[in-house]
Amino acid sequence: MNNIDINFDFTTDTPKFWNNFWNNNDGFGAGSNDPDKKSPTLRKYHEILWSKKLPNGQFMNLKQGNTEKEYLCWDKFRFGSDTLIADFKYKKMKDVLDKLQQALPNYIDFQETFLRKTYTIGGMIIFPKHPNSINQLRGTNPQIKDRIDLTL
Repeated sequence: MNNIDINFDFTTDTPKFWNNFWNNNDGFGAGSNDPDKKSPTLRKYHEILWSKKLPNGQFMNLKQGNTEKEYLCWDKFRFGSDTLIADFKYKKMKDVLDKLQQALPNYIDFQETFLRKTYTIGGMIIFPKHPNSINQLRGTNPQIKDRIDLTL
């Protein structure tokens, strides 16, 4: 499989992603499983896209690990996947989300369409995986608030 379908929605092959979606996270929606960990297609696409010759001449040949902690591996490096697009469905954003729900009579359709588009390969990236990694800090640093622009 060397063809990459840029429109493939990784929530579709993530087991139970949409199960009870709107009953999770105080009704603002949350998947039961994360495509970054559970979508086999996403992992394979990352393996294909990011295995390449490096500027130092070495070839980074990513291989899938046997556990979630070993999502993709090369040499002594471990990589994880994450979305580049924040969905801002967190409870701490309840006031904003309540206003959005009131303004959009089709809020659920809007959110589901948005998520399906963001969970395509154009919205995904791999990050080195270790304590205090750039991606971990992006999600936990209150000054960054999960924004990729502030992270970079």
